[in-house]
Amino acid sequence: GEVLRVDEQMPLAQSRLVLGFRTGTLFCDEDFYPMLVLNEIYGISPISKLFMNVRERLSLCYQCSSHYDAHKGVIFAISGINGADREKAEAEMLRQLADIKEGKILKTELDAAKKSLLNNYRSVEDSPSGIESFYMGRGEWGISVSPEESMKEIERVSMKDVVRVAQKVTLDTVYFLEGNGKGDADEEND
Repeated sequence: GEVLRVDEQMPLAQSRLVLGFRTGTLFCDEDFYPMLVLNEIYGISPISKLFMNVRERLSLCYQCSSHYDAHKGVIFAISGINGADREKAEAEMLRQLADIKEGKILKTELDAAKKSLLNNYRSVEDSPSGIESFYMGRGEWGISVSPEESMKEIERVSMKDVVRVAQKVTLDTVYFLEGNGKGDADEEND
């Protein structure tokens, strides 16, 4: 359907732009692990497409990242921007996802994304709260899998898998919180 656009204003030093995408992939789906890798490539790691291109190469935002909510099947791409750069930032954030859909992913990006996720799974057993969070989250869905089994699934994810799940991702909502430049100076670092 039509993309929902919501604009609001608030006394902030910078503006916030959030793109909400539907993925069609939940925790319990077979495409869960490829979707994790996709999200990592798109906006999680320091070499993600959002960070390297939207923030570093084009300087369109102060911060830019993505978050995959596997319980709801959505990805949020979140950025702190100068309000005047809204259209350019939105277009570039969408272009980076389009590049992934077209298979424009470097092997180094895929390898780094998988390595980052594998490191996260290795650290699950570093604390009781990590173990609890891992098993409780999966238990809600009736999933019985260990961190080691999850790591094997991540290792199996191919470039084709990432492109395939990226093709299912559709823009649903664009939220823009316009700052008027009069916010607290400390807010810029949030």
